[in-house]
Amino acid sequence: PGAERPPLESITPPSNYKDPEKIRRYQENEMDKVHRKQALNSLEGRLLCIGYAIDDGPADCIMVRPDDPDEYQMLASLEKLVSRGTPAWVGHNCKQFDILWLGHRAIKYRLSDLWYALPRSRYDKNVVDTAEVWAMTDFKTYYSLSAIAKFLGIECKSGMDGSQVYDYWLAGEYDKIREYCIEDVETTRQIYK
Repeated sequence: PGAERPPLESITPPSNYKDPEKIRRYQENEMDKVHRKQALNSLEGRLLCIGYAIDDGPADCIMVRPDDPDEYQMLASLEKLVSRGTPAWVGHNCKQFDILWLGHRAIKYRLSDLWYALPRSRYDKNVVDTAEVWAMTDFKTYYSLSAIAKFLGIECKSGMDGSQVYDYWLAGEYDKIREYCIEDVETTRQIYK
C-alpha cells in the first residue's frame, strides 16, 4: 500500500448519504481498502521488497523494514546489481507490474543506471514475461504463477501471495516475506526453464 494514507475527505461516500456522521463512518470504514488499493498504482504505492536472481545463482531479496524504510537505498542496491551489463529480465506479469514500478522509481530517485538497464518498450527483447508466454495467443486470460506452478508440478511451499505481503509486513513477519519473495523468484525461474 501507499506510504501515506489518503485524506479521509478523498473517499467519496454514496450520493444518498447526507448525515455527516454516517459519511464520516463510511469514510473511516473504507480507508483501509482505499489505502491497500494504492498498492496497484506505481505513483501512489511503495515498494517493500525486490526479489531477484542472477544467472543460475541463488535467488535473493532486498527489503525495507520499519527500522530501515529507505526505498531509495533498496533501489540503489538493485542498480548496483544490474549496472554491470545489459540484463535479461524474466518475471511473471513483470511487464505490467514489476518493471513499471522499478522504472518509475528509477526516475523518481534519479537512478539512471537502473533506468537504462530496464526494458522500456513493449516488445523489448531483454524481457520475458512468463504470464504472456503462458497465455500464448490468448491475451484476455491471466494465469497466476501458483496456478501454472501447480499445473507443472512445481511445489510452492509458502502458501502466500503478493496481496498478503503488506499484512505480513505490518505483523513484523519480515523473514516470511523474504522467504516468499525468494520462492516466487525460484518458481518463476523454474517455469521459465
